[in-house]
Formats: sequence, C-alpha cells, structure tokens
Amino acid sequence: MNGFVRPLLSGNAAVLLLTSLLLLACGDETIINPPIGDLRPPVITWLAPEAGSIARDTLELRFTVTDESAIDSVKLYIDGFVRIFRVFANLPPAGEAISFPWNTLSDSDGVHLLEARAWDKAGNVGASPTLLLRVTNANPPATDHTPPRIRILSPEPGSVIRNEFELQFTVTDSSRLDSILIFVDGEIGQILAAGEDSLYIAHMNSIRWSNGRRIIEVRAYDAAGNIGISNPLGLTIDNHRVIWVPDDFETIQRAINSSVDGDTVSVRAGEYEGAIMFFDKNIVLMSEFGPEVTILSSNVAASTIIVSGGQDSTTLIRGFTLRNDFADDYACVFISGSSPKIVNNIITGGARTTGYVGATDAAILRNNLFMNLSYSCQIGYGWGDFRNNMILDCLHGFYSAAIDGQPLEADFNLFWESGQPERTETMLHWGEHNLIDVNPLFVAETLKLREQSPAKDGGVPEIRDLDGSISDIGVYGGPYAYPPPN
Repeated sequence: MNGFVRPLLSGNAAVLLLTSLLLLACGDETIINPPIGDLRPPVITWLAPEAGSIARDTLELRFTVTDESAIDSVKLYIDGFVRIFRVFANLPPAGEAISFPWNTLSDSDGVHLLEARAWDKAGNVGASPTLLLRVTNANPPATDHTPPRIRILSPEPGSVIRNEFELQFTVTDSSRLDSILIFVDGEIGQILAAGEDSLYIAHMNSIRWSNGRRIIEVRAYDAAGNIGISNPLGLTIDNHRVIWVPDDFETIQRAINSSVDGDTVSVRAGEYEGAIMFFDKNIVLMSEFGPEVTILSSNVAASTIIVSGGQDSTTLIRGFTLRNDFADDYACVFISGSSPKIVNNIITGGARTTGYVGATDAAILRNNLFMNLSYSCQIGYGWGDFRNNMILDCLHGFYSAAIDGQPLEADFNLFWESGQPERTETMLHWGEHNLIDVNPLFVAETLKLREQSPAKDGGVPEIRDLDGSISDIGVYGGPYAYPPPN
C-alpha cells in the first residue's frame, strides 16, 4: 500500500452518511439537506441596553445578526430559559436591528442574565455575549450617588488621650442620614443615632482600649445607601499602668497604695473583704467581669469604700457588688469633699445599712442598683449627678440632709418597693422623669431587663448604651456597662 490507506467510501457516499448521522443526532433543530459550504455561525451584537443597566417596566432589547446564509430563527434566553422565539423567512437587511420587548414586571427584582442565539439555514448556531441587567421595579434606584462628607474637628491628630474624651465631627449629605458608626482599629467602638444637626459629639471612654497608638475612623450611611468615610485619626492612648488584683497585689488596698494618679486597679472575679481607702489618689477601680461576680464587702466598723481626699471626676468606681455586713449604721460608699464617678455597681447591705453617704460632695452616681438597704442614699449639700439608678426594696428611697436646699437634681431613676424619696418639696430638686413604684420587670431570677421593661431605653437621652440606644436604667445600662451574665 506504500503508506496510503484507500477510503472506504467515495466522496458523495461519505457526505450522505454524514448527513444521515447529523439527522439522527441533532433532533428537531436540525436543518434537512443543509448547504455544505457554510460552516460559520451567525454573529450577534448587542445594541441596547448597556451591560449593567437598571431595567424597569417594559424594556426594548435590540441586537444585530450577521451571517453568510439566511437566518432561520432567533431565540432569547433569560436566566437560561427560552423566553422569546422568532422565525424569519428571509435574512433581515444588513445592519438592521432585531428588537424584542421584555416586560420586566414578570420577573423578580435583582440581577438577570440575557443571551440571544441565532440559527442560520445551514444549521449553524451563534450565541451573543451574556448581558447582565438589574431589574428594579419595587425599589427604584436612588438618584443620590454622593456619599456623606465627614470632617473630624477634635481631638487633634496625634493627641495623647487619657480616660474619657470627646470626639467632635461634622457630617453633611444631600440625603437623610441613616446611621453613624465610629471604628477604633477597624472594630465598631460606638454607634450614634443620626440627627438633624451636622455637628456630632461622641463621648468616648479610652479605658476600654489598651495603651498605645489607635486609629479612629467615622463612617456615615445615608438613606440612598452611600457610605462616607472620614480621614483616619491617629491618637495615642496613655492611661498609665493597669495593676491587677490579685496578680500584682493580693489585696485591693495594697494595689491602691502602690498606684499613682491615672493608674487603673483592675480586679479579677471573686469576693474581697476589708474597708478600702482611696486617700488622695485619682485612679480607676474597676472589675474585670462585672458586679455579679466581683464583690467588695466590709465587716468592720467602717464604710466599704471611702473617698475623701479631694478626688475629681477622673476617679472611677465601676463594676462591683458593694456590701457592708457590719451590724451598725455604716455605708457601702462614703464620699466627702470629692467628686468621683460611681457607675454600674450593685450596692446592697441590710436593714441598718446605707448604700451611699455624701457630705459636701459632687459625686456622679449613674446606672447603679441600690438594693435591700435602709437608705439608698443620704446626701449633704453639694452639686452632683444622680441619674439612671434603680432603687429596689429600700426602706427609704433617697434622703437629702441639706438644711437650706439641695442643688442636686435627681432624675431618670426607678423606685420599686421602696420608701418615697424624702424632703422632696423644698430640700430636693426631684426630676419629672423618675419612675416611682414601677416594676422593673426582670427576667426570672436575674437582673436582666425584659424587652418590655419600662427601664429599657428609659434613662437620660444624652447618655447612650454601647449599641447606640438610649441608656437603660440600672446596672447594665450606660457606656460603662458590663454585659449581663448568661
């Protein structure tokens, strides 16, 4: 054979056999006796709409088909299914657009994929590029594509921050603002409700972060879905040392003795006994895991905590159950000539115990729970702040010992099964938002508030919980709050 193979069939016989096989394999879309010379598929070009367009109501789909042979039929596929089918007697004039109306109301809102396919008389099939469109009938797209503009006013970049500080910034936008989030090192640090004014002031608490360089960023979301992002603000947090009890010192008093102004004494969960003196230290005393698992008690003839060294508002007592077990009239907290913050504590004792005694002071008492006491508070003449507190099962709710008037206004507090506040007519400025004889509605056997509790979002509107809502009244409300235990 000299390397050659003789064909089994002649040329015409091979063509007939190939045609027969095509008829068997291709089904009802096969053209009988196709012209043998045309092997090129039709070319389809989209004219309208543009890829990525928004589609609403009835939309005209337009494309051209070019081919060597006559066009037999065209099909339009939406999301892989045939939606429109057209048969042609003759090829449309060169360049003339083929158009189909598409009623988008018959399809769901969202992204849809369109494809056109054309068959010619030779049996070739051509497919168009896939066209992606977004159907939006229920919610037309917003016309506002401009993100909110944010400008941070203070603090200055590079500032050294300690304890609490104010973050001031402006937000301007052509649409209604939806929400404002403050990020610290990429994590949400605070959520603010959007208001009518362009100026915002966020009260930040830096003791929640470790010392060192921190990046703050403000993001604003408007009703049109646009997001505005501020320039990053670099700050240095320097809250001095953190002294751990019992890791560094076995007792709280020894930790306080070794501290200097600006230090934090952080206490692990447990029960600690003995009266505690702050002397003249402006420090933070806080628990690690909250008041229900960290108890400070005294069974000697002294108050459990004494702050009388002229401390200012940088002194903070946060996150303890403060209890006095001595049989005589002593207090859980005694303040004299000082103005510390006392927040998110459970203050309790017995039938002869006073929760708080203040003399010529200006202390800030917020989001505490006074429970099972003779007096929740006895306060002398002095400015101060007594708001967002809850008083439960106390013989006397609140007592003003001032002789000729009390400048303190106690407001946004809840009293339940406790005696009425005394000297309310002339000796005490009693706010109009206090809840008297109102059940706090705790979850059974816990101090958590039910969703329908009147203490939920019942606090001072300017004070916010960590989720951005108005502060709850009680021990688990406010910006310093610990999460309730499970």
